[in-house]
Amino acid sequence: MSKRLRDCSPLNWATGCAKAPGLDRSKVAPYYNIGALSIVQPRELSRVPVAQFSGEQSLMIHHTADPNPDLGFPDPHQDSFSKNVLGFWIYLMTDCLIFATLFVTYAVLHGSTFGGPSSKDLFELPTAFAETMILLCSTLTSGLAMLAAVKSKTKQILIWLTLTFLLGASFIFIELSEFSHFIREGHGPQKSAFLSSFFTLVGTHGLHVSVGLFWMLVITFQLLIAGLTPATFRRLVIFSMFWHFLDLVWIFIFTFVYLLGVA
Repeated sequence: MSKRLRDCSPLNWATGCAKAPGLDRSKVAPYYNIGALSIVQPRELSRVPVAQFSGEQSLMIHHTADPNPDLGFPDPHQDSFSKNVLGFWIYLMTDCLIFATLFVTYAVLHGSTFGGPSSKDLFELPTAFAETMILLCSTLTSGLAMLAAVKSKTKQILIWLTLTFLLGASFIFIELSEFSHFIREGHGPQKSAFLSSFFTLVGTHGLHVSVGLFWMLVITFQLLIAGLTPATFRRLVIFSMFWHFLDLVWIFIFTFVYLLGVA
């Protein structure tokens, strides 16, 4: 009597299904020999062949852990990729605490001008708005680089990363120009508690963006040398998370510091 194997999803092809006797391995190849970044998409689940077996005994699939897992590839049979992403999420949470502390400090010291200029006297909203638009566009290009990575299009990744780098560098240039203008006017961080908290908050964000720019250069160099590998894909995913986080923090800075500061 013919039996049908019901539990033969893509998550089981690489273990039990691929080793099942009597199974045509050519049908398993698209899922067993998973190449770099050829991640099974949800839309492909309906096209997974159902293995059929003849005989009196049914076959039960059991997952066995790989004793030597590939630590670079986001394989559904291992969670090393997920652990790396989770670890970076934990780092982002600690960064949230740092920025939350700086926001609270700025809120407390905002009115402590010590006879110096206030936020209304210093801040220029068009400049801050230009910075915001530039950073938002860089987030868009960063997301497009990730979409190109999913499709394994290395040239497109390099193009979008280059645009992201140029936009991020433009953001840093405008921010440094603003800081330089304040200092030349005699409104440096030592002038008052308000300016100290402002330079610390905005400067910390700018430092993170600068680190992101260096990170982009490293990833671009790796892509040029080694191409799109599981390792570079993982680093690109984590970088994208970092860059989106910086964009989110800047939205709060633009709203809390600049918009409310000139209101």
